[in-house]
Formats: sequence, C-alpha cells, structure tokens
Amino acid sequence: MRRRHALLPLLAPLCAAEAAARVPLAVGEHGAAQQWAPWFELLAAAAGLQWELQPLPWPRAQVFAESGAGLVFGLARTPQRLQRFVFSLPVLEVASWALVRQGEAGTFRDGFAQRTLCMARGSSYPTGFAERGIAVGQWLESDQGDPATLRMLLAGRCDAAVLTVLGQDAAAAARRLQDSGIDLQGVELLTQPLAATPLHFATGLRSPWRRALQRVDEALQRERRALDRLLREAG
Repeated sequence: MRRRHALLPLLAPLCAAEAAARVPLAVGEHGAAQQWAPWFELLAAAAGLQWELQPLPWPRAQVFAESGAGLVFGLARTPQRLQRFVFSLPVLEVASWALVRQGEAGTFRDGFAQRTLCMARGSSYPTGFAERGIAVGQWLESDQGDPATLRMLLAGRCDAAVLTVLGQDAAAAARRLQDSGIDLQGVELLTQPLAATPLHFATGLRSPWRRALQRVDEALQRERRALDRLLREAG
C-alpha cells in the first residue's frame, strides 16, 4: 500500500494528460500560430485533440515542452535535441532562407564562409548547415526572435539573417513572412533557399504528454495525403 501511495504523484500527471482532450501546445511567438493553423486544425480533428496554443519566445517554447508542460511544434531533429526530446513523425518540410540588405544579394555568390549570420536564439541552423556542408564564418544570436534578427541585419551587425518559412520560391516566402507580421523593408531574400528541414511536434523525454504525441503520430499516418495537399496549396 505504501508503494502504491508513493507512485500516485507520478501517475497523476500522466492520467491527466491521457484523459484531457485539450493539449497545451507551445509555438513561436511571431506569427507561428497563424502560419501553421491549417495543419493544427487538421491534426486536432484527426487525433481527437484540442490545442491550447501558447505563443512563446522560441527558447521558452522549448523549455515549456522539455519540462513536460505540453508539446511544442516547429522543432527540427538534431543529435543534441534527441537527448532532450521525443519527436513526432515529420509533419511538413520547410525551407531556411537567407535575408540580406536590399541590393546586396549579388555579393553572396561565394557563399557564407567569410560571413556573419544572424539567427533567433534556440534555432538549430548551425547544426543543420554543418550537416549539409554549408560553411558559415560565425553566428550571432538574437534574444528577441526573428524580427530582431532583421534589426541586427539592418544595423550592420551581421551580413545575413536566416529565417525558416513556408514557400517554394523567394516571392512566396516573402509573402508568408509579411503575412506573419515580419517587416521586410530594406531587406530581400536570396533567390534560392539554403536548406529544407522537416518540422516535428515534440515533448520532453519524461513528459506526461507523450501519449498525446502518439495520437498525433497516428493522425499523421492517417492524414498524410491531406497534409501534403495543404503544403502544395501553401505554395
């Protein structure tokens, strides 16, 4: 009996997570909830879940999920993150784009090996670029998300800013960024994306929300055609 009582505090959050139809879901605070809304709606219906969206700064969104407070969406799998998170199946593939100051796109023909790139804190670009053989001189991090990386770019603190967004070409990606509230005045996208990255749902290794992640995986397997259609329609 004493052993059973000792286990109750551990089992309580797990039971609550299994019974709850509502699942806390952390997303990036700068337009992520709007950008991914069609995917969230489709998967919620297919998995029998209701999302409680939590727009947060990207590092805090990851801490939120790792601590077992819920799920996070938008993580790329990396060796480092696999030590902290359990991941869903891939949901969709997005592109990483370099944005540069207006009129400077032609100066990047030799790549980024001698350049300084800005990124939002908590991003996995350095690992992803290294895996793809994309050499970068150095990285600078912004503590205030993607909008701040562009301010750093315009202030001359870096040569390019890297952001991830839907879009099969630069024009579509720019429209997506503007729709999410990103001000592109004074900057332009390079004509080709730098890398394609699958995005996942994730939660902490000991999180009570792992069962919800399993339901998401089941929905992803059932709804793959519909998810791919959403991606095509998004351009």
